[in-house]
Amino acid sequence: MKRIVRMMSIVTATAAAALVLGSGPASAKAMIIVKTYPGTAAGARACQIDLKLAPPNYFCTRIQATGRNALAYWG
Repeated sequence: MKRIVRMMSIVTATAAAALVLGSGPASAKAMIIVKTYPGTAAGARACQIDLKLAPPNYFCTRIQATGRNALAYWG
């Protein structure tokens, strides 16, 4: 259970960081979603595993409209 809570906190922190970084002045950058996962702890875990193999500018986030997790980057 502690592991699941830790993973969810990592995903939440990543999403919060993305919001803070993305809330600056308007720019031409958009979040590009590469892959989506179920909106469960298992989906968050799968995203974190894929993130380890992804390029440095990728991150895991949660899509608010669908409740799904996603691997994305700013492009």
